[in-house]
Amino acid sequence: GVAAGAAPDPERVGRVRRAVGSDVPILIGSGFSLGNAASLLAHADRAIVGTAAKEGGDVLAPVCAERVRGLVAAARQV
Repeated sequence: GVAAGAAPDPERVGRVRRAVGSDVPILIGSGFSLGNAASLLAHADRAIVGTAAKEGGDVLAPVCAERVRGLVAAARQV
C-alpha cells in the first residue's frame, strides 16, 4: 500500500506478478484483511498479517482466534 496499514491495489499486485513471473515470491506486507484476501492472494504468494488478526482490528488488542480462522479460510480458498 501507499502507507503502513494501507492495502495495495490488487491490480498493481497483478502487474507486478506479470512483470516478475511466478518464480519470484510476492508477499503482501501491509493492509491485508478478510475483505481483500482473495483479490490480493490471486496475485501474491503470501501475506504478513498483524492488525487484521487482532480483536476489533486494534493493534494493541490481543489476537482474535475467530479473525485468524477467517483469514486462514480466505487464504485457503485461493
